[in-house]
Amino acid sequence: MNTKKVLSWLLLSALFGIGMIAFMVLAGDEDPTNPMPLGKWFLIKGIALIVIALLSFFGRYCDRKGWLPEISEED
Repeated sequence: MNTKKVLSWLLLSALFGIGMIAFMVLAGDEDPTNPMPLGKWFLIKGIALIVIALLSFFGRYCDRKGWLPEISEED
């Protein structure tokens, strides 16, 4: 298999994995038995939202450079 193709799929998988973790943090709830301060809650959710936005911009940049694999609609 082509090394460039493997690296492009690894990059796409890494972007997807980090994005899913950030989404889980963003959508997650806190522990009702041990609530955290509101400021800390907003900080955690804000950082997760910033990570998702940065991944979106980085993914677009990688796609323009041709570093992401070509995905056909038939697949």
